[in-house]
This record gives sequence, C-alpha cells and structure tokens, in this order.
Amino acid sequence: MAESNYPAVIKKLFTRSAIGRRTKKRVKFYTPLLEKILVDLFAEGKLFYYLQGSEKMHIYQNATRTYALNFTKLFSYSKRRERDQDIKPFMKNHIYHLLKDIFD
Repeated sequence: MAESNYPAVIKKLFTRSAIGRRTKKRVKFYTPLLEKILVDLFAEGKLFYYLQGSEKMHIYQNATRTYALNFTKLFSYSKRRERDQDIKPFMKNHIYHLLKDIFD
C-alpha cells in the first residue's frame, strides 16, 4: 500500500444520510451536513480515533454553541447508524446545559 501525504478514505454512504446538495459553476455535488459529521464521530470511532474523549465533547459543545443544528435530522441519522443510544446520553451528560429545551 502506498503512503500519501494526503490520504483519502472513501466509504459507502448510508441511506438518507444528512447531506446537502450544492451547485457551483453548474456542477452539482453533495457535502455532509454538520449533523452527519457529529453522528459519524460516534459511528466511526476507529476512523476518528483522534477525535474521541474530551476532544469529542469540545466538538459537540462548539457545534451547539456556534451553529443552528437540526436535532430531528441528527437523531434520525443517529438512529439509522444505531448510535442514538450512545449520542443522547453523551449529550445529556456533557452538554445538557446547552440543550435543556430539547431534552425537557
């Protein structure tokens, strides 16, 4: 296997993944939404090993403080990835103070 300075990992896309469609100069392409990235941090722990533990907590805190997340989309995608039983308790334990309205 050849090593690269800029490796790329290509994985199969899950059905109804949280992706956005964009067009630039008449070229249509898809980009992952933040909700998908947040769920994939849990679902792909081995791939994102360097973003686990306290780093994952900081990512979730910054994402919820900075961006308007669609929690319906996030929880729906997490259920399809079979990670909803991991994500909801994680959010309640680590960022509940930012999401009281969602869980109450």
